[in-house]
Amino acid sequence: MKYILHFLVKYTNKYNLTINEKIYSLEILAEAENENATIEIKGNNQLKEGNNTITITVTAEDGITKREYSINTFISSLTVKVKEENKLPALIAMGIGALIALILLIHIIKNKK
Repeated sequence: MKYILHFLVKYTNKYNLTINEKIYSLEILAEAENENATIEIKGNNQLKEGNNTITITVTAEDGITKREYSINTFISSLTVKVKEENKLPALIAMGIGALIALILLIHIIKNKK
């Protein structure tokens, strides 16, 4: 499954993401407004179940000015398993109940004659 996320980086620098499947990294396409800026992504390798923080650092052309963005990623690979019930005891009980009802019906019919 592929997730496409759009961030409004001019207004927010922290994001939260929850994923309910086991993944090890996100495909992040980060583009700076200035083509001479550099982008560094840390923490996106070997994501684990639970909380992960991915940091994206954009360094301006001057090499000094920096802006940092973080994606707090929670990964839960838990799957809900539905317990399958054994229906055999219920079927046996229903069969015994039907048999008793039939025996009682036969007994009532014989007593009316």
